[in-house]
This record gives sequence, structure tokens and C-alpha cells, in this order.
Amino acid sequence: MFCYLIFYNFELKIYLNIEHYTMESLTTQAAQVDNKSNSTNTRTSPTSWTLLECTENVPSQRSLHVGVVLDDAFYIFGGYDGTQRTNDFYKYDLYTGKWSVIHSENSPPSPRDRHAAIVYDRCIYIFGGFDGVNRVNDFYAYSVSKNIWTEVPNKGKTLSSFSYIF
Repeated sequence: MFCYLIFYNFELKIYLNIEHYTMESLTTQAAQVDNKSNSTNTRTSPTSWTLLECTENVPSQRSLHVGVVLDDAFYIFGGYDGTQRTNDFYKYDLYTGKWSVIHSENSPPSPRDRHAAIVYDRCIYIFGGFDGVNRVNDFYAYSVSKNIWTEVPNKGKTLSSFSYIF
């Protein structure tokens, strides 16, 4: 199994660490972390991170965006560029090392930051966030194969921010 660990920071640098893990190596790593739990410093620095230089179609600096991996690509959507929320959508090809702007066939979700994203069944799902004035409670799916955004309808009762499910 291959594991992509990607960090995209505010300064537009991408760090990539690709490791081959077996169940035995994961168990050993977990045991090592557990044995250090009494220590004041349980974090260790990765020793095989590589800074990837990118020059073309590089997204603007940003924070509070989302990033997901699907197949051999890293996608980012939205965020805050220091002056405004964005709704731009980028793809980074992990093999070619190139960024591309995704221009969908229809309008993307509104500009936002602090939203959530997941990948399921070849779609990228975006939920909620903050538009600069209000918290948004919408839910969108981006179909990679069709290159379209679709709003996913809410079914059932919307809970207030103070509601809890037990």
C-alpha cells in the first residue's frame, strides 16, 4: 500500500512523502509512538520530505482551504488568500508535477474558507464554510468524470449549531 502525505502551506510550497507501508511497519511505528507517550516531545520530524518546485499555474497563497487526493492528483478548493475568500479549484498532478486550473462546465460553489471536503465514488464533496459574513450550510459534489458541480440537497431537519446528537 502506498500512502501520500501532502502538506500545502501558506507560502505555496508542497512537501511530498511517499512511503511503502506494511502492516508490520505500521504496528512497529504505532508501538514506538506509544512507548514515547510519557515523553514531553512525542513528535518526530519526517526525514524524507521533498520540497516540490512549482512554477506554472500555481495557486495564489492561501489558508483555510481544503485539499484532497484522488487517484494520482491533489485537488485544492477555496480558502482565504489574505484579502478575500476564493472559490478557485486546482489540480496538482503527482506524476508530472504540474498544476492546472479546473474550469468546470458550470458554476462552482460560492467563495469560502473553513469548509470540509472528502472524496467518495470519484466525486469531491465540499460542505459548509464561511463566506466572510455568514456560515454557509450548503453541500456540493464535483464529478471528476463529468467536470460539473452539483448541489446535494439537504434531506431531513437541519440542526442548529447548538444541537447535539447522542
